[in-house]
Amino acid sequence: MDFRQACRPVHIFRPRLRECFPERAAPTAADFRFTRIQIEHSFLQIAINFGDALAHTLHGSLRPEIGAVYLLLWAILCRTHRGRWLSLAGLIGFAIAYLPYFATKGYADRFAYLSSAATAIVLAASLTEGIGTRKYLRYGLAALFLAYLATGMQNRISAWKEAGEIARAVQVQVKETLPVFPSEREVVLLDVPLMHKRSYVYLTSLDRALERQYPGTKIHFRTSIDSSIDDSAIILQYSTGRMVRRTLAEVKN
Repeated sequence: MDFRQACRPVHIFRPRLRECFPERAAPTAADFRFTRIQIEHSFLQIAINFGDALAHTLHGSLRPEIGAVYLLLWAILCRTHRGRWLSLAGLIGFAIAYLPYFATKGYADRFAYLSSAATAIVLAASLTEGIGTRKYLRYGLAALFLAYLATGMQNRISAWKEAGEIARAVQVQVKETLPVFPSEREVVLLDVPLMHKRSYVYLTSLDRALERQYPGTKIHFRTSIDSSIDDSAIILQYSTGRMVRRTLAEVKN
């Protein structure tokens, strides 16, 4: 028996292996797509989102009086050459940490969790280097300031977690009530919260969230009652943390 004959069983089984594991073409770039986030294509909007991220990392900066304090601290820091370089390094560090989300449509606080460390360090440095008082007092103020920023960030993280729980609960309860999303009856989803403590419940939209619960199904629903809605409509209303089935008469009263 020569070497080819000895190897013959391999040739016998190879076609069966091909039947069980058919060859597939290598994936191309078109096969990959984002399903949970949307990509922003406007450079202007990307810049606006970057500014939003920078502002949101400074707890309370959207209030004029708090924003003025932050600007004052930054101005104090920039009085010195060392302070200006530190400010530039902080901005670069923020941009690098934010880079994975720079082209994401919309903004979420969680995008800037890591980036916020850069702004916190820069502002704390303004207290340690820009205020001419005793050393222990300067560092004590900086520590309190960092604690203030950390508390604000923790509160936002908690709000985002609660918003995520609301989002999941709505999807799951709609799916439990409607195992198959109806295509011939009107579906009305009332009072579904879009925001929770200034945090988005759905970063993209409720439509996209429900599409993951009903793969391959065209999702269409209304969020309000008008004269075109009749008794055949399926009405679900968000109330006290749950999606509750309602009749048309109940929601009109």
